[in-house]
Amino acid sequence: MAVVTIQIGQCGNQIGRQLFSTIHNDITAKQTAVSSSQNDDYTSASLQRFFRRETDMHMPEARAVMVDMEHKVVTRMMSEANKEGMWKYGKGQQYFKNSGSGNNWAHGYLVHGPEAQESVLELVRREAEACDRLGGFLCLMSLAGGTGSGLGAFITGCLREHFAHAHIINQVVAPYGDGEVIVQDYNTVLTLSRLHRDSDAVIVAENDGLHKVCATRLAHKHVAFSHMNSVLAHQLGALLQPAATCGRACTLSDMLEALVSHPDYKLLSMMHVPQVSNASLSFSTSTWPSLLTRLQRMHEMHSVADEGFSWAAPSRNRSVCNLLVARGKDSSSLDCLPLTDRRSYVSWMPASCTLSLWSHPRHYAGLERSALLLSNSASVASLLDRVVDKAWGMFSSRAYLHQYARFGLGEDDFVNSFAVLEQIVHNYKNL
Repeated sequence: MAVVTIQIGQCGNQIGRQLFSTIHNDITAKQTAVSSSQNDDYTSASLQRFFRRETDMHMPEARAVMVDMEHKVVTRMMSEANKEGMWKYGKGQQYFKNSGSGNNWAHGYLVHGPEAQESVLELVRREAEACDRLGGFLCLMSLAGGTGSGLGAFITGCLREHFAHAHIINQVVAPYGDGEVIVQDYNTVLTLSRLHRDSDAVIVAENDGLHKVCATRLAHKHVAFSHMNSVLAHQLGALLQPAATCGRACTLSDMLEALVSHPDYKLLSMMHVPQVSNASLSFSTSTWPSLLTRLQRMHEMHSVADEGFSWAAPSRNRSVCNLLVARGKDSSSLDCLPLTDRRSYVSWMPASCTLSLWSHPRHYAGLERSALLLSNSASVASLLDRVVDKAWGMFSSRAYLHQYARFGLGEDDFVNSFAVLEQIVHNYKNL
């Protein structure tokens, strides 16, 4: 089933471009370790899910809508895709203006949102109607800026209203904890309160964690946002590329059924192993027991990086449920014991529903064996708790509130958003 990706703001468009390149590089890889027929089926399923392929097209077109309030990033992402010469963005599937949102959530949500609504929804309808079967929407956006967060939250609400029965997954990126934007904590609180209402699931990535993977595991001396986007795209590809469970192909619907069984718990986090640099890829090997043990430890220690935690430390995380996506030889018959400890899950979730396994025997991104864990767990609470505390401190001092009031966002809107986030934090802390 096809997935329409909606890239919103600078962060969303950069991650989207990297995601489509990652997917296309994977399906055109020469070393697959599966038969030609299996590889053909995998390639066909991936192309059908993420790209349009008309008979008169020289290259497949991404099933994507690009949205930003400034044209520079959109234009650059389209140019980079064209230079790769393997896939492209469709002409006319872009919406942009000539001025940004100034890192102001209210500007993006209350001004640019209503202005863009009709045009963006028309682009989305056009892309959705080109799908034989629409599996859902993947919205890529940041939490810090005005366009990604404000306009992104508004568009997600529009999708829920106009595509009531479609699945909506939001991939959001939290800013560095030490600050990228002075009002980033306000923007994060306001965005997540809306997404928790309108989205089916929100996959949360943190720049601090992505930076750590790049610096400690991938040996980047000077970590750039492009490196971090590549890591996140690699994780999303590992999740979204074709896989099977119980002999049938997996869909976004299966993901939501496996992970979001309760409407109060819909914030997810990803971790992926092995984490190896390109220079080490050719001579690195991993066994399934070692990969799953590392995933278990990363999950227990709330760590997206496979490094820097004590193997002797006690477990500090509890899950509602988890999804394991394994790729490579014998991936369908794994011993998942390290990830099934009943003490790691809430008591009210039946044991048969705590861990779901998706698999595919094909190599992913040149890796002989790889595993991704998508987790609905208490690990998100620490981020949200920190953000709410910082935002409330600013709110109590009435800092920068006038900038939001200029565009019609009142103090009651902040209070309501704080209430939603505080309830989410309470729910996850008490798992």
